[in-house]
Amino acid sequence: MKNLFIRLLPALCLSMPVLAAGKVAPYQAVIRADLTAKVSPNYTGASLHVDGRTGVLDLTLQPKMPECAEGMMCAQVMPEAVSYTLENATTETDSCGIIRTRALVDNRPSDGIYLSVIVNNNRANTCPSFVAMAAMDVIVEKKYYDRFAGQEVSQIDTFEADDFALINPAGKDQEYVFNGQLVSAKYQDKTLSLKLSHSGGCKQHAFDLKWGECKNVKLLNSVISECNVEILHTQGSDDMCKAFITQTYKIDLSGLAQAYIINLNGTRVLVH
Repeated sequence: MKNLFIRLLPALCLSMPVLAAGKVAPYQAVIRADLTAKVSPNYTGASLHVDGRTGVLDLTLQPKMPECAEGMMCAQVMPEAVSYTLENATTETDSCGIIRTRALVDNRPSDGIYLSVIVNNNRANTCPSFVAMAAMDVIVEKKYYDRFAGQEVSQIDTFEADDFALINPAGKDQEYVFNGQLVSAKYQDKTLSLKLSHSGGCKQHAFDLKWGECKNVKLLNSVISECNVEILHTQGSDDMCKAFITQTYKIDLSGLAQAYIINLNGTRVLVH
């Protein structure tokens, strides 16, 4: 049995992600995601917004519907969502390529709560694992003092998302702002379609968005955020061929947690 264990040990090690000290991520990302509860006795889902440029993490949790007592009837009213804003979020990349953002606040000294949020961006993971990993998983830990029980209570809820919106994934040294012409922009079915004209013809081209400053504006009877957004030429910006190309490129925005007006150098588009 001992020899069998020794023979199995290398194989097991190869199947497990390697955990190592992280290094500072080479970019500051803006992430938006709608999350579903994975293991959570308290919530059905959540929405997440992380602005790596300012280190601000916004998390909105949707509590579960309260249960009726057995044999009783009660009004089923969806509980109000609970929102938290955490500052000074930090981002690092581990040896497997997982980009991990952490933020916490500890208000227990003033009779408040301790809240820790860990966001794992698994898209670039290179390590094998026993089970398939979601594109993103989020771990939320909350601690507070229960005066009725006379003890500290700790609860952990986990969430995941199969996809999310990641804007400006490159570092400043890797950014190439699009210098061609935006012919038109259209949003439909969680997809932003950009009709662009640019030079090239010898390489594949790809584009992404860089999120800028946002401000609140009135739209009908509500208030919505309008954000300045630049188009990044993430692939093919070094194409030296002289052909003039006009083509429609699609950008997936299915991970948006709320509605926005994006301002593409004067062209405004409502996305939601």
